[in-house]
Amino acid sequence: SGALAMALLSPQQAVDVWPALSAMLDMYADTWRGFRSKEAIFRDLALGHLNVWFLQVGAAPPALVVFSHVVESPAGEHARTKVLQIIDACGDMSEAALALMDTTFEDVARLHECVAIEVIGRKGWERRLRTRGFRHVATLLSRPTGRGSGKPN
Repeated sequence: SGALAMALLSPQQAVDVWPALSAMLDMYADTWRGFRSKEAIFRDLALGHLNVWFLQVGAAPPALVVFSHVVESPAGEHARTKVLQIIDACGDMSEAALALMDTTFEDVARLHECVAIEVIGRKGWERRLRTRGFRHVATLLSRPTGRGSGKPN
């Protein structure tokens, strides 16, 4: 047993551990597949456009992998400001892990002068994060193209 720790991987480290990341993504494909391809994830990690964080206990393999990036919001509630977006988390989400993530990402957001932290994920996150000050802001609806004009019959 060891201490719970969270580490940000450099783009090169992310490329180096890609086979393990790819396997973990496959285990949790329902959380990301509708939003991006593995090829896009790999490219964005390699270019440094997407960050990957490992949360682990001691020297054990990562129990949780989290993807994030800082974006400048062009419109909406946080217009022309930086926002830290957590766009996916794969793995075991214990309360201890959630507390460490909360503290870590608060520090990261402050470092990058972000005005908010956004979590883009499945509906269950709303319940888990409400006690940490998060609130529902929007609903994303999607459908495949080529299914007509979208006008009611």
